[in-house]
Amino acid sequence: MSPFDLRLAMRTLTLSAIAALIVGLVERITDERGVAAAGTGGRSIGILPLMPVACAVAVVIALAPMTASGELRALAALGCSPWRARFAAVLTAIAIAIGSAVSFAAGGADVAALFPPPVPAGDFRVEGPAFVSDRRRIKVYSTPEGDVLERTGPPPGLGAAPARDRRQLFGAMSAIGLAGIALTLWAAAPIRRGAIRMLLTLTAWTVSEVLAFQAAGARALHPLYTAAPSLALLLLVLIEDRASRTLRRDEAWI
Repeated sequence: MSPFDLRLAMRTLTLSAIAALIVGLVERITDERGVAAAGTGGRSIGILPLMPVACAVAVVIALAPMTASGELRALAALGCSPWRARFAAVLTAIAIAIGSAVSFAAGGADVAALFPPPVPAGDFRVEGPAFVSDRRRIKVYSTPEGDVLERTGPPPGLGAAPARDRRQLFGAMSAIGLAGIALTLWAAAPIRRGAIRMLLTLTAWTVSEVLAFQAAGARALHPLYTAAPSLALLLLVLIEDRASRTLRRDEAWI
């Protein structure tokens, strides 16, 4: 590890911490515990599953000044391969993402929030003059003084956390770790991409990941399939890297 690598690693580590703080703050603000899906215990997914996104953002920001200043081009002219020049940033981000995946599995994380089970759109039924919901544990009826909302049990989401499913736990750990690797390599890949292409790729990965977790929560897929979108993104990185080596030097990754 050269001084250049150490500086780049420290920059990536610092930016990852800042990005994680911002992502965690956004996740906390948008956490709607009161309307959480049944079976999740009303708990949010937490910051650890979102660390791959924070690490990928950190890599992009850490490498941006070097790309703009021509530093990476100068290293390539001196014979340094493009991936070697980015090695410190990539290694740091991947290590953080994998560490987050292991911490998620080793800690007391509630995987049920990542695998929400399907619930009916509405479960109200009529019992005499009242509307009753077993899922929300409420009863609504009218009186001369006005409508009354009555609790039929403790509010959902305030009880004990559901039992941890080992298959879901291992699937979530694999998905988080592979997402960290895939997103980091995709963000650091030494190839030029258009804005529309980048947006479409990120959208496809995000939608596929969400659908995979939803399907696994509904027991339609094995939890390990939640890593499939990240594997597809890794394959795309390999294809792009191979294609970039066949371009002319004025169009290649340098």
